[in-house]
Amino acid sequence: GDLDLLVRENDIQVVCEVLAAAGYRELTERETGRPLSPAEHAAYRRYQCEYAFVRDRDGLVVEPHWSIAPNTWVLPLDYEGFWSRTRPLPVGGREVPGLALEDLLLVLCIHGAKHQWTELRWICDIAALIAHHPEIDWCGGLARARAQRCERMLLLGLGLAGRVLGAALPPPVLRRLEADHAAGALVAEVSPRLFQADYKATPPSRLNRFHLRLREHLRDRIRYTLKTIL
Repeated sequence: GDLDLLVRENDIQVVCEVLAAAGYRELTERETGRPLSPAEHAAYRRYQCEYAFVRDRDGLVVEPHWSIAPNTWVLPLDYEGFWSRTRPLPVGGREVPGLALEDLLLVLCIHGAKHQWTELRWICDIAALIAHHPEIDWCGGLARARAQRCERMLLLGLGLAGRVLGAALPPPVLRRLEADHAAGALVAEVSPRLFQADYKATPPSRLNRFHLRLREHLRDRIRYTLKTIL
């Protein structure tokens, strides 16, 4: 449905100008008929994590992200580390920087957790990444996720790939899943819901509770709650 690009926060204004010059319009401007004011842009960037730009001629959506999750999530992600570990990816006949495998895995798991893992294809992405890249540094990836206080989100995505699609999870992941009972409970809760034909979108109050259960540390749950309320 859309193309997500991670850009440095200091570059976001330039990226928006490049997209506008290429025939894209920011979604709010497209819907309201007027651009956001500087004050509105500043307020939006304090809370959100991406813009949505739409190309009028075909509806193609490009979302430049300066953050992986909204400000309410208070995720201390190591963006400088993301950039320093990028690897070249061939796209359209040229090379562009892509996330290191361990960082990509974490970002995909955060994305799925943000949306309560309501789509099977997101789990397929995790399983395919595991199957095609045996060189993933599992111990290093788990340690980095732990340092960024989002290991449970990573474990949930990996646990779903193992339970739903039979992905072969390595021993370090299985040990951490066994040690984190809350992650195991979330895997058991999400898995059967994927195949409920009458499943309806979760109301915000229940989604917030789900997000709280993703956090290992009390201080992160408190900060998420306060930022969500205020």
